[in-house]
Amino acid sequence: MADLNKVSKKCFFTTSIDQAVNKLSGIPLIMIDVDGSEIDVIRNIFACASEELLRLSYFLIETDYHSSGNSNRNEIIDEFQIRGFKVLKEIKRDPSERISTVAQKYTQSFLDLAIYGMEGRPANQSWLIFKAAL
Repeated sequence: MADLNKVSKKCFFTTSIDQAVNKLSGIPLIMIDVDGSEIDVIRNIFACASEELLRLSYFLIETDYHSSGNSNRNEIIDEFQIRGFKVLKEIKRDPSERISTVAQKYTQSFLDLAIYGMEGRPANQSWLIFKAAL
């Protein structure tokens, strides 16, 4: 996606939170999409990063579901609010937008397209955007 959007020179990808936090500078946009482990990642970032860096950062986080079937949306919001952050915006996921034009090249079957688009995910996920309240 970074290559497609011509921002790969501005991006850094890693599986190590410590390594990622150490590379942050300027006004970072931290995107978290980890399919159910959002709370752990959020807590690790807050444990590793300086308060100054966190206050400059924007966070973009996809909500997900616990194995119990409950959404982690409110838990994510709580994690940020207790640290002085506010929700700037919530972008609800529209399930109809999950069907890509790439998949449409391979099949005309609506059922196949729906299966490709859903990837076994709940239909009512959202993206949350956070910034430190000043």
